[in-house]
Amino acid sequence: MTRPEGNMIVHKRMSFLSSLVWGICSLLIITILSTVGLVVYVLHVADHKTDGVIAFVREIGADLPAVTRSIPIVADVLNDQRQPDYLKQLQVSVTLASDPHHPQQTVPVMTIQNNGTEMVTFLSMRMVVLNNQNHQPVQDCVSYLATPFAAERDIPGPLMPGATRQIALQDCRTDPGDLQAEYEITDIRTWQRESQPAERATTSLSANINQ
Repeated sequence: MTRPEGNMIVHKRMSFLSSLVWGICSLLIITILSTVGLVVYVLHVADHKTDGVIAFVREIGADLPAVTRSIPIVADVLNDQRQPDYLKQLQVSVTLASDPHHPQQTVPVMTIQNNGTEMVTFLSMRMVVLNNQNHQPVQDCVSYLATPFAAERDIPGPLMPGATRQIALQDCRTDPGDLQAEYEITDIRTWQRESQPAERATTSLSANINQ
């Protein structure tokens, strides 16, 4: 008499294709979980960094009056005001001359005379050199004729009352010919005399930002 055989468990080996699909799926799941974790960590760090930046900006804003008192030039820069009406006090002209550094080329030369009683802290302009034959522009540039402080060629410094300044616009240098130069004043600012400039520096800063 034979004993009936019990249920047998048969383990089938996975084929190469099945193993490959299983491995790819596992790798994708691990990659997705890692990416989600990384994004959560970055957002957490960014949130803390943002809070730190906001606190830093607030601290700078609170200390701004003290900074302007300790650095007079900063207070002077913040204490200017846009004043288009003061253009009536300026005498501006332009001529075309041979460039001393490049004798074979022509350069516009600006002459500015301050006939008023205010110090011009900022004066910007746009220059266009035109061909007289067809009135087409051959060169154009933007230049600063006055700045709050002097540093180099492109930062000539403020224009004092009664002063006359000549500036050769090297960026508008072009080949000689039948040319004419036209200019447009784009901005003018003057220094405002204040009895307590340091205390009014933050107010001037807000006004400059709004403008």
